[in-house]
Amino acid sequence: MPRTGPSKSNGLTISLDDFQPTYQPGDVLIGRVTLSNAPLQSSSVRLKFFGRAKTKYTVKTSNGTSIERGRAGFFEVAQHLTTETVAADGSRSFPFSVTVPTSSQPNMSSRGDEFKHHSDYLSTLDVAKKTVDVTKHPLPSVMYYHAKSEMSGKTSEAYVEYGLHASVAGKEATLPIFIRQKSSAVPILDHHMMYRSILQTLQTPRLLAEHADKELTFRQKSSRFFKRSKTPKYVFQVRIETPSTVQLEHPNAVPIKIGIVPDLHSTRTTISLDALPPVYLSQFKLQLELCVDIRCPGTFWDSENDKHHDIDIPILFPQRMLIPTLAPEGDGKPLTSSWGLQAVPTTTTANGLSPQVTTNGPADARTTRSASFASQATTLPPLPSLATSSNTPLDIGNTLSIFIGTSACTTRHSKPHPFKRQLYPSFKTYNIHLYYKLKWKATISCAGEVEELSGTSPLTILAPSEQQEEQKMRELGIEGMKKNYDDLMAGLESGFSILEGILQVVGSV
Repeated sequence: MPRTGPSKSNGLTISLDDFQPTYQPGDVLIGRVTLSNAPLQSSSVRLKFFGRAKTKYTVKTSNGTSIERGRAGFFEVAQHLTTETVAADGSRSFPFSVTVPTSSQPNMSSRGDEFKHHSDYLSTLDVAKKTVDVTKHPLPSVMYYHAKSEMSGKTSEAYVEYGLHASVAGKEATLPIFIRQKSSAVPILDHHMMYRSILQTLQTPRLLAEHADKELTFRQKSSRFFKRSKTPKYVFQVRIETPSTVQLEHPNAVPIKIGIVPDLHSTRTTISLDALPPVYLSQFKLQLELCVDIRCPGTFWDSENDKHHDIDIPILFPQRMLIPTLAPEGDGKPLTSSWGLQAVPTTTTANGLSPQVTTNGPADARTTRSASFASQATTLPPLPSLATSSNTPLDIGNTLSIFIGTSACTTRHSKPHPFKRQLYPSFKTYNIHLYYKLKWKATISCAGEVEELSGTSPLTILAPSEQQEEQKMRELGIEGMKKNYDDLMAGLESGFSILEGILQVVGSV
């Protein structure tokens, strides 16, 4: 399933006059088709501008190889170029102007690009097998995905591509066009925070100040099991708030907050409320889970495959940090665990955490980096005190300076960490669905007891804002952009992976 690369034959070439490393829906491509070393046998040149998504699923076994393919056409615009100019060297140029569509175009199903209704993908047919209005489907940004397992013999491949194709008198030329969807004008302010409440019950003599730093005797240890009613008890919630939306290259750290909400009812927390023991965060781990689902339509049923990849965000934990104790929201009401995620509005309560609501969360939600993103972690916030608390939650993302880019991340006390796979914005189209999950693991300690908590939540990743893109382009300059673009074209002609080139040229796609 070869991707479209730049090509020319016998002097037939396609070039753009208004150079841009990337284009957006609605932009106008202005350029020319040039025939330089052969007489023209036709009065016109046929130019085709296309956009499509392709998928391929290969399974190799001892009995042979099975290949399933899927092809979704977004649009195909054809022009016949008849106006020409002849240069002094005899070369003939045919100028053109073509607009990038803003959505999929109808009538593409006439080539067999029909996709049945499926909740995980866009579809060209509804539940009743009637044609849907595809003009409501936006064009996805360019992307490339490839995964191969030597053990299982399975290979998955998916990509979104756009390009120009010219033909005349048996000669052909192609030029890839890199298109990305327009992002927000400025970095987002609302990360659509979600929270999770985990009920914790600690029962140990160390909850009392006189035993806090002492080694427990066998009798004291056994009292937790045989004399539970007489053993001091502390009941509290660990409330952790995570984003359901993250924007790549965002100038602010990823917001992740944690706080302790004690249960002050005397029948549940039996220690003195004036001397609640501190709870510490001693370790925090963070991962992104990249999920790519593909489908290849068949006559009777569709072939589907899904792949999942864990992307580590390494965090060097310099020291344990005190988790602030927050004011309880109720009047002595029993605390309960909230194992499911819940959506929260952007306003906060007196304790600094977003208030609890009952609305369920949404169902969906390498090292090359711009100087602007790499500099985000240069100003580090102070580490929180080990001996004092406050009535606001601990902002883990800001304290540990967690920043996420398209191809790398950076955290406090660590160099930029390159990802094994580039991060693309979340999207779904007719045969590709790319989405993410945020996975975290926290280790907390209190009164000598250690607990490990973890959670997973859906995550929508957005492309960098237009403001960030403009800043990146200014820093790179026209010559820098052209050099990266030329390197990409050379790489494609040599058969190198398009991924490396996109990291340089597109960056945010």
